[in-house]
Amino acid sequence: MPEHKSFAENYRLYARSHFVKAIELGVILVLYASYSPLAKDSFVYIAMTISSWFLVVSWIMSPFVFNPSGFDWLKTVYDFDDFMNWIWCKGGALAEANKSWEIWWYEEQDHLRTTGLWGKLLEIILDLRFFFFQYGIVYQLAYSQDKYAAKQHIYYRVVQLVIVIQWSNRVPGK
Repeated sequence: MPEHKSFAENYRLYARSHFVKAIELGVILVLYASYSPLAKDSFVYIAMTISSWFLVVSWIMSPFVFNPSGFDWLKTVYDFDDFMNWIWCKGGALAEANKSWEIWWYEEQDHLRTTGLWGKLLEIILDLRFFFFQYGIVYQLAYSQDKYAAKQHIYYRVVQLVIVIQWSNRVPGK
């Protein structure tokens, strides 16, 4: 008999495979709608992106839809409280990943300590998708025209700051 999983456990199990990818794809679709000349006609945008939006919703909802009693109100309230306690709990010396988000995050990044040169190189190549994403918005979606020069400079700095913060959070041993 399948058992009910809490929000925190669902997040731990599906963060990389579902939630992070769904949020990245959702942000890309929103930015595409904001800056693409093809998205000015709403029917064209909807026709081109409906399957991608369905994928975003599916990735976010599937861990909860297929969770037994996933939408039972009382269990949802308890799960939410448990999830918030997991998020806000500071990791101590004896804390476990199922009790603290911070410890779970360090365990998720622990593979960087033991991986070889090729593994680290592959991790860097995979993280370069953010730079390619920035290139696509700035150069391919006509965001770098002269009238946007001031915005472009600010945009570059904000995106680079976000990337540096994300990368610094991944460095093991902090």
